[in-house]
Amino acid sequence: MLIRNIDYASKQLNKIRNRISAAVQSASREESEVTLIGAAKKQSAGLCDEFCRAGLRAIGENFLQEGVARQQAMTQQDIQWHYIGRIQSNKTRPIAQHFDWVHSVDRLKIAQRFSAQNEGQELQLLIQLNVDDETTKAGVELSKAAELCAQIAELNEVQLRGFMVIPQPQSEFSEQRKPFALAREALEQANQRYGLNLDSLSMGMSNDLEAAIAEGSTMLRIGTDLFGPRITDE
Repeated sequence: MLIRNIDYASKQLNKIRNRISAAVQSASREESEVTLIGAAKKQSAGLCDEFCRAGLRAIGENFLQEGVARQQAMTQQDIQWHYIGRIQSNKTRPIAQHFDWVHSVDRLKIAQRFSAQNEGQELQLLIQLNVDDETTKAGVELSKAAELCAQIAELNEVQLRGFMVIPQPQSEFSEQRKPFALAREALEQANQRYGLNLDSLSMGMSNDLEAAIAEGSTMLRIGTDLFGPRITDE
């Protein structure tokens, strides 16, 4: 297995941060407005630990068991843990116990379970939008998003912050921007219609972070371009 060190982590972090810096400058925004989340799926706890020592402060997990094991193997106390994968109803309690943010709420029932089961500090929630109306992808339809926001905003022990999107891959910058623009507009509409104060957009990955930043992303979920190739089971 390839052994990486803190120099590798620093180099990779700098590459991504340089891209972010250029993108926010082009969009007339500030770097402080964008949080870099390392999507750690299939990466080792040791590698993630190196990245955190190099300055990464937020890690995203797709799977509960894998994420909890990684947390237990790491000692940093200032890491913000984000759950970014699909949510099973019977896993809401441990997700609430182990994570600071949940990006993939797609129905009221899930948010209600988080509200009833959360026993720590207020859990930060994002609603996953299905901006491309893909039948195989989780997420709320755009037409139903604002109403769901209003319902979740009434719950205790959780705080709704905005939306997360995973659009279909596009190669052209102008096409990449379109679904992100829909998410930004949905957030603005929910705020206006129901008097909410949603402020977060989790959108943008390795191949489209520039387009996401141009449309107002506040959280980027970067995996391979940050950590390197994922470990396979083979």
